[in-house]
Amino acid sequence: MNVAFYGRDSSDNQKETSLEDQRRVVARWAERHGHIVVAECVDAAVSGANARIRKGLQGVLKAALSRARRFGAIAADQLSRLSRDVGDTDVIVKKLRFSGARIIAVAEGIDTADETTKISVTVKSLVNELYLDDLRKTTKRGMDGQFLKDCSTGGRTYGYRSQPVHDPSGRTGPWGNPVPIGYRLTVHPDEAAVVRDVFHMFGEEYGEKVIATHLNKRHTGRLWRPSTIYFMLQNSRYAGKFYFNRREWRKNPETGRRVYRWRPKDQSESRPIEGLRIVDDPTWEAAQHRLRTRKHLFSTGTSGIPLLSGILVCDGCGGPFTLISNCYGCKNRSESGTCENPIRVRRESVEWLVIANLHAVDRRPRNRALVQV
Repeated sequence: MNVAFYGRDSSDNQKETSLEDQRRVVARWAERHGHIVVAECVDAAVSGANARIRKGLQGVLKAALSRARRFGAIAADQLSRLSRDVGDTDVIVKKLRFSGARIIAVAEGIDTADETTKISVTVKSLVNELYLDDLRKTTKRGMDGQFLKDCSTGGRTYGYRSQPVHDPSGRTGPWGNPVPIGYRLTVHPDEAAVVRDVFHMFGEEYGEKVIATHLNKRHTGRLWRPSTIYFMLQNSRYAGKFYFNRREWRKNPETGRRVYRWRPKDQSESRPIEGLRIVDDPTWEAAQHRLRTRKHLFSTGTSGIPLLSGILVCDGCGGPFTLISNCYGCKNRSESGTCENPIRVRRESVEWLVIANLHAVDRRPRNRALVQV
C-alpha cells in the first residue's frame, strides 16, 4: 500500500531532530510491512492546537480527499502529530474515512480502518488535548513566578532590552556557560528617546499618521505605522506600570484562530517599577486623556468593506491601495510616508469601471461556435 508521511514538531523545546526521528519511525514501519512512502508533508515549529493554519497538514488532507489520491493512508508517528484538539481529530478521521483513506499512528498501533479503534482514537485525542491544558497551566505558573521576581514574562516591547539573570550559586550548563534563571528588562536609551518623542508629538496635537511619517523619515531602520503608534500610546509599561495575566487567549471554534479576552480584574497582577519608567506621569495622563476624548468625538462605526478592498495594488511600492477620503490611494504613502506615488482615484470611478467590465464579460455568448472572429 502507498502511504503519505506527515510529521510535526512544536516549539515546546523539542529537539531539532524530532522530525527526522518521526520520519525514521514511519519509514521503518513501512519497510517492515511492505508499504511505500510516496508523499511527505511536514509542519516545523507549529503547535498542534490548531489544525486549520498548518499548511503541511492541510496539504496532505487535500491530497487524501482528492479523486486523484496516490496513497491509501496517512502515516504519522503519533496521533498527536495530527492534532491535539479532540474536535479537529474527530473531523479529520471522519472526512478521511468517508473518502476511503486511513490514518495510521505507528507508535500507538492505531489504524482508523479498524472499527474497534474508535474508542482508542477518542481516548487518545482527549489525552492529547488535556496535555495542552496542563502545559498551559504550567507555563502560566512559571511566568507568574518570573513576574514576581521583576523578570520579563515574554514579549518584545520597543524601548526595552532583556538581559539574562544568572543563578547566584554560579551554576553552569553543559558547556560551562552560566545558567540564566530569568531575563530582566532594561531601558534602551536610543529607543526610549524615540518613545518620548512619540508622546511629546502626540501631546502637541499631532496624529498617529503624522508621527509615523515623521519617524519613517528620521529612523529608517524599521517601518512605522499609525497602528504601531496608537498601541504604543496605550502601553502602560512606558509609565512604569507593569501588568500580568490581564488577558487570556482562546481559540475561536469557527475560524480556529486564537483571540484574546480580558480576564476579571481580580485575576490580574500589577507591579510599579520606577526604574523602567520612560515617560513621566503628566505626559502619560495627557496622552490617555486625549485618547479617551477622541473616542467621544469621532464615530467608531464603519460603512462596510470597500468593493475593491485587498485587490488594488500600488505600482510604486507594491503595497495595498485602500480607501482614503472616498478615493483609492497608496496606504503606505498615506499612513507611513514610505511611498512617493501620489495618485488617487475616486471610488465611484474605479468601481464603476470594474463593474462595467464584469458586466460586459458576463454578456458574452456562452457558445464559442457562435462567436465571429
